[in-house]
Amino acid sequence: GTRLYQTGDQGCWRPDGTISFLGRLDQQVKVRGHRVELGEVAVRLAAVAGVAQAEAQGVEAGGQPRLVGYVVGRAGAQAVAAWQAALREVVPGYMVPSQVVVLSHWPVTPNGKLDRQALASMVQTPSDTSIVTVPPANDIERTIAATIARVLHLHSVDVTQNFFEMGANSLLLVQAQREMYEALGYEIPILDLFEYSTVRSLAKRVAQQPATDTAAEQGRTRADMRKRAFGGYRRTLTTKNSD
Repeated sequence: GTRLYQTGDQGCWRPDGTISFLGRLDQQVKVRGHRVELGEVAVRLAAVAGVAQAEAQGVEAGGQPRLVGYVVGRAGAQAVAAWQAALREVVPGYMVPSQVVVLSHWPVTPNGKLDRQALASMVQTPSDTSIVTVPPANDIERTIAATIARVLHLHSVDVTQNFFEMGANSLLLVQAQREMYEALGYEIPILDLFEYSTVRSLAKRVAQQPATDTAAEQGRTRADMRKRAFGGYRRTLTTKNSD
């Protein structure tokens, strides 16, 4: 017989023999390169102190998948941050929702089932992003914060929030590194963006480095060095040929 693989994908055969992908049969989403089981995230979130009921959902924001949690109850920004911190102690960072929506009750369909489309419509967009509790305090923080916000398609960022919690991944951090180099005139090692993964800690790291030329000046310096090296190489060839 023919071997079949249960992939968890849902699809249908088309008349031309191809298969149309219709979605997943399970509740898995891919976040930052990792498969995340939404049911497990919901269970872990519901187990956090102060949370009675919870759900989780994957949504697209700026072309990037985001993990969003939903909780029934009443809580402010500080409580939400505490829930996220508690989750980080028991699950990997990619399983911590970058946003938690607090509801007074669950939206339901006419059949009495959870209305997931209604949940998705409650997710904040870049224009109405979550409350920034700690704004930038100096020029370096403002430059880094503006770059991170632009790369992650956010309106603004909290300088104490982790880049990955805001939806960053390795590719986006490489893009941010390039833009920070142009703005700051200092090439931040990519590992620093992982080790100092908040605006505030990264700004302190940058401030500790010795002053350097601007990015444009560094580019001109490298170009001059290449010209001098090439000129010396040409003179060497000319001397050898004349011999």
